[in-house]
Amino acid sequence: MGDLTVNDIIADRPCGSITPLVVGLEDALYPIIIIKEMKEDLLSIGVDTPMGVKSTSIGDKKANVYAIILKFGEDFENIYDIWFNYGDENHQDFLKLLRDQHRIVIDFRDENNERYLTLEFENTVREHIDDYIEKCSEKMLVRSEKDNNVIKLNSLEKYNIWNDDDIENLMDKIFTDYPSIEELWEDL
Repeated sequence: MGDLTVNDIIADRPCGSITPLVVGLEDALYPIIIIKEMKEDLLSIGVDTPMGVKSTSIGDKKANVYAIILKFGEDFENIYDIWFNYGDENHQDFLKLLRDQHRIVIDFRDENNERYLTLEFENTVREHIDDYIEKCSEKMLVRSEKDNNVIKLNSLEKYNIWNDDDIENLMDKIFTDYPSIEELWEDL
């Protein structure tokens, strides 16, 4: 199968979606955030629109997730959140690249996947990404097997232990604590 284009990837994504992508340009990889929205909803976003970015790492004993929240404008009409699971290889790749970038690139696409606007701004979440990766990479002892009444233990990084159910349960708890992304934004 050949390389996919951005349009191939976002073609079936619904309006209102946000997609973190690793894009190859001239022998280098770059993390880009694609926001797909109805064109009429994009009209209020421009190069001079005030914007904010916040991030957080939330975890429990089983798993950790990382959120980047982007807000365009003074109110909450254009707010978007991306949740990362470091146990997912694609999320790992994106976060590792993003933490090394000085700028974040957001590419806005309309319902027809046509580029509306590309914004670039200072990457203020780099240190938070490092903290998240560090939390996910903590070593934990895990029971391996029993051999002649001896229990063997393995030392594994936390993200290698959790599963999709652990992430789903954590996300359910987060959305119970914060019924809207606006509430989480205000709490950060």
